[in-house]
Amino acid sequence: MQEINPLSKNDGFTSSHHNGISYRNLSMEDLTKKEFKTVDEAEIFYNEYSAAFGFGTRRHGLHRDRNDNITSRSWVCSKQGTRAAKWLNKENRKRLPKKVTRQNCPATFVVRFCKEKDAFVVTRLNNNHSHILATQDEVPFIRSHRHV
Repeated sequence: MQEINPLSKNDGFTSSHHNGISYRNLSMEDLTKKEFKTVDEAEIFYNEYSAAFGFGTRRHGLHRDRNDNITSRSWVCSKQGTRAAKWLNKENRKRLPKKVTRQNCPATFVVRFCKEKDAFVVTRLNNNHSHILATQDEVPFIRSHRHV
């Protein structure tokens, strides 16, 4: 399967900005050095980042300590993983199966709480996608970017 890196994509559509910096101008080093005060701030950043490049996101993993404080959080591309075989091979199906939308996309964004910095720091970032990214005209129709 062909991997697509959104940082190398240059199709001319306008990108969003974060703190006055265009997402297109952020390098991998800039992204891996990012720090956030809260998990919500990190989620907003990654959701805006994904909208700028044309893919959807979803929450994936959450880890807490004994005091119920969040220690790490991860987000993935909405096309990450595959559908379980039990749903694909159902014998007594009454309705048509849902369209397969997952394409085993490896794109990931993980933040972990750093006590020394008192902030959430990006610990893992994978920008490669195994599917074609949406154009800016299609982005408002991606589930994670629909707003009423």
